Amino acid sequence: MMFTPLLATNFFIAAVFCLAGKGIIHLVADRWQQESTSKKWQNIPRAIAGLALLCLTIGLALATVQRCGWPLQTAPEVIVASAAAALLWRFVHPYHGKWEALNDWNVGGLAAWGIIRWTMPQTAVRAQLMPQPWQFILHLLLVLACGAFIHASGVAMACLLTEA
Repeated sequence: MMFTPLLATNFFIAAVFCLAGKGIIHLVADRWQQESTSKKWQNIPRAIAGLALLCLTIGLALATVQRCGWPLQTAPEVIVASAAAALLWRFVHPYHGKWEALNDWNVGGLAAWGIIRWTMPQTAVRAQLMPQPWQFILHLLLVLACGAFIHASGVAMACLLTEA
């Protein structure tokens, strides 16, 4: 019996499908949530977003372990980590509106773009100007800032579409 090895891209693809499904749930099941008095529908999108965040985190950790180096050293890792940070900001600052699915599709598109770039060779020449721990901290701050920007832009577009 042959087992296929776990790859980071498998987790990233699962996260993109979760985000696409979450967007569809927001568009289709929004009326069901409004008509239903049950609270069970309200937890499903949050659980799917948590699953997508978990998939992105596991994929990044698996890629780091397989490469045996510091995380967030290549451009695709920073792109996918920015998508994960946007999901994290979504948990911290929830937005419930008519165009909530737009934010999910923005994050899913960003993660898909990272997956497309992931197929490129991962051996990049890095300048050793800073010690690696400081470089990791700076990249982590960059990822969190990009995630906040992605979340804020998605909420701003949703507010503009709702008001128009």
